[in-house]
Amino acid sequence: MINDKHYHPIVASHLRQIADGRQWSLLPAYLDSLSHAQFRTAGYMLGEQFMPRMEAEDFWQVLTL
Repeated sequence: MINDKHYHPIVASHLRQIADGRQWSLLPAYLDSLSHAQFRTAGYMLGEQFMPRMEAEDFWQVLTL
């Protein structure tokens, strides 16, 4: 059984640094460096916390990476 976590402080910190700096080109490499569980958590965090609050330009830039 999978124990999904929707928050991890270290993953949140890295995603926040990328988002605050609008350095979206760093996102794929960061996601590739995560374990499977951390990757799932990052996906939840992006979908639930980060992307809903993004400006439209940033939102579409992230989706086209």
